[in-house]
Amino acid sequence: MYYAWVAAFMVPPIVLLCEATLLQRRLGLFRGALLSVATILIIVVGTAVLYDRHLHARLAAFDRNGDGIFAGDEVTPDQELALSHVTNDLSRNLAPLTGGAFAVAYSALVFGGTAALNSARRRWKGAA
Repeated sequence: MYYAWVAAFMVPPIVLLCEATLLQRRLGLFRGALLSVATILIIVVGTAVLYDRHLHARLAAFDRNGDGIFAGDEVTPDQELALSHVTNDLSRNLAPLTGGAFAVAYSALVFGGTAALNSARRRWKGAA
């Protein structure tokens, strides 16, 4: 699941690069930041959903008769471990909150820093 955070860290620089080169600055920093926030949120929440499905599939493999209930010989130490992975992981449930907070904060930092650098560059050129 850590690769999702690595991908999320790469989104704002990629959006900035595409905005500067491919779109010839038609997107603007605010819309670029919104696109970055949405993309990061999709990556983080999507990864949490996929990981949740993976854990449920691992748990379902222990249900031999397919009734959705674990009884008798279906309850093994491996099944209990798989069940604890499904039930004791709070991060999948909080992914929209943590992902949203991270997306807004990181995009604001990157795009706000870019806006500040652009403003300072314009003032520097105007003073010279």
